[in-house]
Amino acid sequence: MHVLAANALSLPADLTEIGESAFEGVPATSVTIPPKVTVIHSRAFAACPYLAEVAIPASVTYIAPDAFAGSPRVILLCEEGSYADAWARDHLE
Repeated sequence: MHVLAANALSLPADLTEIGESAFEGVPATSVTIPPKVTVIHSRAFAACPYLAEVAIPASVTYIAPDAFAGSPRVILLCEEGSYADAWARDHLE
């Protein structure tokens, strides 16, 4: 068994989009998306096996269907009724 220390990914406050495959494979356990971000592109957080929590602000209006592909443990923390909330209901088990 491998024990990992908490590894939070810190993103710049002025970020407005998360690009395609931007953080694919990163060993982070948590991410907080800054409030200016509106789009999370394809495979942005794909293949992140340790990623457990991603806080997504209500400013996000698009998340690619495969943004979290291969990241089996991810839970989205988002505002009820937001785009991210609806996306999570449609794309995460």
